[in-house]
Amino acid sequence: MDINNIRIAVIGLGYVGLPLMVEFAKKYPTLGFDINSERISQLRDGIDSMKDLSKKDLKEAVHGSFSVDPADLKDYNVYIITVPTPVDKNNRPDLTALKNTCQLVGKVLSKNDIVIYESTVFPGATEEVCIPILEEFSGFKLNESFYVGYSPERINPGDKKHRLSSVIKSLQAPIKKPPVLLTPFTNLSSPQEPILPVVLKWQRLQKSLKTHSGI
Repeated sequence: MDINNIRIAVIGLGYVGLPLMVEFAKKYPTLGFDINSERISQLRDGIDSMKDLSKKDLKEAVHGSFSVDPADLKDYNVYIITVPTPVDKNNRPDLTALKNTCQLVGKVLSKNDIVIYESTVFPGATEEVCIPILEEFSGFKLNESFYVGYSPERINPGDKKHRLSSVIKSLQAPIKKPPVLLTPFTNLSSPQEPILPVVLKWQRLQKSLKTHSGI
């Protein structure tokens, strides 16, 4: 993937997804997607009903747009999934929204696209639940035609001190050889290690993207 042509879609515009979308959209074409049409309408008007971001914050997303139409996702090549994963009355994770989003993304995946999960899930869910759905609906194979990463959310709702731009992000990908887009942030303890731990600050991410390094 050519870093000059990176186009990001953030799916799920809650307290995790919206700040993420706004940060990326300050510099790069970024779509904020949500199935809640009222939420999208408000955001287009510069209103965050969750009151995490101000109208001024939203205006800084100069390269951003909002959509409720799944067809718009086809124009993007990096998908960041931040949909909710609540627990049911028996404290079991409800992955309905996550599975539906995997199907949605799988239908629009193109070769060499990247999917990054930030939704909170149990260990193994990315490989056991998400990736098989992506493969089924895209017809592609992981690490051959598309790539996947997992970056656990680090947002504390209502915390005005520890914001997205000041917390350290951790990204892992189940691949031995990452696409060029991921390479600059890898820190391999062994070239044979199948999981690539990546630790970065969001400011460094933006700076590196700007200098064509990677994400």
